[in-house]
Amino acid sequence: MHKLALLFPEKSDLPRLIWVETKAYEEEDEDGNMYFHSMGCSQGLYTHVGKFPRALHIDPNPYKLQIYADDVQEKFEGNQCLSYLTKGYASRDVSAKMISIHDWNGHRAIVGFEEQGRNGEVAKYRDITLSDLRGALSTLSQNMDIFEDSKPNLFIIRDSSNWIKAVKVSCSGDVKFLGKDKYRQVEIRKDHPIFSTYDDISTISQHMGFPLLAKKCAIDPSWSTKVQPSMIWDPLENRDAWGILFNANPCASIAEWGQPAFPLWNNGRDPTVLFAREDKRDVTRYQVEVLSSYCHEVVYWKMLDEDYGWSREERRRIVGRWVTGEAFDAYFSGWAHARFKMGMREWGSRVAGGSGCGVDAFDFWRGSQGVNGDGGDDDSQ
Repeated sequence: MHKLALLFPEKSDLPRLIWVETKAYEEEDEDGNMYFHSMGCSQGLYTHVGKFPRALHIDPNPYKLQIYADDVQEKFEGNQCLSYLTKGYASRDVSAKMISIHDWNGHRAIVGFEEQGRNGEVAKYRDITLSDLRGALSTLSQNMDIFEDSKPNLFIIRDSSNWIKAVKVSCSGDVKFLGKDKYRQVEIRKDHPIFSTYDDISTISQHMGFPLLAKKCAIDPSWSTKVQPSMIWDPLENRDAWGILFNANPCASIAEWGQPAFPLWNNGRDPTVLFAREDKRDVTRYQVEVLSSYCHEVVYWKMLDEDYGWSREERRRIVGRWVTGEAFDAYFSGWAHARFKMGMREWGSRVAGGSGCGVDAFDFWRGSQGVNGDGGDDDSQ
């Protein structure tokens, strides 16, 4: 009996329908008693998928689908079809064009079923339907935790309540070799690894009421081999990212105060960095771009101003005066106004709205460091 199935070809953008033969497999003991019975379609998929078709495990499997691949696929040329259908999504931090190389190889086939036996084996197959395409893509993309593209993906349906806006700050290599924007708006799942295994946290943004987590991204393999000693610029330079991570903890040592954590940052190998709010609220590329400028142009110089003497009390005054949500809001509005007057129309709606970072007049972290939201000192500390 043949059933309609769906093939995601290795070398084509679009999937196509195929007919697959399904068979009943039965075995009897020497007395003629049947002790094994199952349905299968692996032999029918031989010409479509490869020599050793195997159903991949899916848990949970609400769509009642089997996804077949060649069990001994040794080629690493990716799957053009799935790369096209899931464009912009990734399950690890690599460039969009590299997604399929790491996640899928060779042909993929989707077969639907109606019933399963007690041991989970298929008891009855069915024809694939158009809705199964959505189910298959949802299943194949369930481990993808980041989306980065200027256009929405119309093939993947997702629950927007499980996603938040985050920002990538590109290293020079990503800007020069890949043509990436310096500040890239991305979306990540709320269970993205950055929330459990981040590399650092911005104490400056903590003081301001919107703590940002930072996680280093993998160096894109498509340009890493292009680096030459004769280059007059450093492809692994990312001053804009590590400036957000200047240490603004008044209790830090003299060596740590006003500096990014070394050798974690500013070590000659700073890749692209992903930033996300610790409270899992949205952060925009506009907020991060202005924050980086504010850290370099204002906060850094105030923290290194020798006139303050750098005692703990004086550091608290610096933080209370310059490292606040109110101070950043004022800087943000000025920055947005200047960009708008320069013809950058997208900044117009941000002129009057301030940073939009959701800053409270007082937050617990700043209070624990002896810094009040109104810029004064907390004498009880």
